[in-house]
Amino acid sequence: MDSNPSNRVIVVGAGPVGLCLSLALAQADVQVCLIEALGEDNFLEQVPRAGTNHPATLELLERIGLYDKLEPRGIIAPLVHYWDRRENRLIAEFDHGLLKDDTRFPYVLQCERIKIVEEALRLAKAHPNIEVRLSTAFTGFTQGSDGVTAWATNEAGESESISGAYLVSAEGARSIVRKDLDIEFEGFTYPDRTLNIEVAYDFRRHGYTERNYISDPDEWSNLFHWKGPPDRWRIHFPVESDAQEAALTRPDAMQARLQRFLPTGKAFDIVGSNLYVVHQRVAKKFRAGRAILAGDCAHVNSPIGAMGMNSGIHDAFNLAEKLTKILRREVGISNTLAWSPDRRRFYFGDSLANVIWAYDYDAATGAISNEAPFFQDFDRGVPDGSTVDAEGFLWNCRYYGGCVVRVAPDGKIDRVIEMPVRNITTCTFGGSDRKTLYITTASADAAPGDRLAGGLYAIQCEVAGQAEKPFRVFRGGSAPSRS
Repeated sequence: MDSNPSNRVIVVGAGPVGLCLSLALAQADVQVCLIEALGEDNFLEQVPRAGTNHPATLELLERIGLYDKLEPRGIIAPLVHYWDRRENRLIAEFDHGLLKDDTRFPYVLQCERIKIVEEALRLAKAHPNIEVRLSTAFTGFTQGSDGVTAWATNEAGESESISGAYLVSAEGARSIVRKDLDIEFEGFTYPDRTLNIEVAYDFRRHGYTERNYISDPDEWSNLFHWKGPPDRWRIHFPVESDAQEAALTRPDAMQARLQRFLPTGKAFDIVGSNLYVVHQRVAKKFRAGRAILAGDCAHVNSPIGAMGMNSGIHDAFNLAEKLTKILRREVGISNTLAWSPDRRRFYFGDSLANVIWAYDYDAATGAISNEAPFFQDFDRGVPDGSTVDAEGFLWNCRYYGGCVVRVAPDGKIDRVIEMPVRNITTCTFGGSDRKTLYITTASADAAPGDRLAGGLYAIQCEVAGQAEKPFRVFRGGSAPSRS
């Protein structure tokens, strides 16, 4: 594996999101370090959870070679039923088969999360671009303009650092990364809880299909089929917020609830149960600098409808595509557009690449030529907004760098102005003599305790800014003609 951290993405969490992201990045020749707290001895000892994989998700899983591993372990389910429980009446049937001309997968695949991560982990371990770190507890991270450093405790109990270009949290709803970044997880938790009972019984003999949503004003339920051995059906029931888990999950209590749902007169073979709460939350933002949130650490919702895991997997592929383009320098973050006093040269910055480019400009023809790096690899943050003074020197604000740097027309540093905050965004000259440099800063991504972040600052300079030409913005049509 290439040990160059500038081409490495650190992924925290080996769930469906983290594993799919790692495989998609590795397929694009991006190096990945995948950190997971669970080890070989307990990775598969996870509570049964989501497992309905939508057609669009199956298309993504096929890209990374995962679908063919999962199909034999799942159930192809083209139908979904909606029932009226009181009347024991089928209300509606939806058939994914109608999508046969739109997708190679006109069905959902009922294949549980634990099977998905088991097969995906095998693929990840076998991929030369992925370093899988099981039994490794992620503890925190630091980031700068050029990369991130993750801190973790390995299987031997030793603390170590891992460097990379970006860090992606796929840790789930209790994300350490999101909490360290102090990103608000907006939303609420439903007061009621959901009881899941797993039964070894074939409900198809009563007219049900593999996926069923059952309406009832008093006790709605859902019924889903999963492949064994033995084949199991999960039945969901709403339960009161103050009910005790021990009372709800007593065998006799669960049998009574199941008999009310479907009176068979015989005890059901209960093979498992669990109780969970349902949240509806979304992070206020999904990225802070080089740290990114994906899946449940970014958004959580009711698992009914299977939008939780499916949306997280879509996050993974969407993010893999964008990170690949960024690491290949196919895209950047545009900042700085400033002109020399004679208007024959302009400057353009790319924050991701940490470079400011210079271009020659022919005002008569509009032609742009002679692209060349003007100022690059300065180790104080990345370039943000700029202005050019009357002497032709560029003043560039350094995001993450806590300073403004004045650069001579030959690209050499003239001076560095230290600022009391970290994230400096843009600057311009003003005042009656144009010798006051106004500097803006950002409160977003501010360092902890950086209470001055977001303020507007003014500095008196001995050099003046350029006299800018005024312009007018016309709304609702073309500009009026001059007479």
